[in-house]
Amino acid sequence: MSLAIKEIRKKKQITQKQLAEITRLSQSYLSQIESGSRQPTLKTLCVLADSLNVSLSLILGERR
Repeated sequence: MSLAIKEIRKKKQITQKQLAEITRLSQSYLSQIESGSRQPTLKTLCVLADSLNVSLSLILGERR
């Protein structure tokens, strides 16, 4: 999941700082999520998915 968030963000050419501003999450918290040292809540995952304009299942790594 953490790698998926980072990969999606990078593919969309969005920096952590930009995503932090969009989501109103701190940049350090986003970094911790992407590195796997923090586990985000479902609400945070939904905010990230919405902000990145992707489905929650994509962030969770579910494949069809």
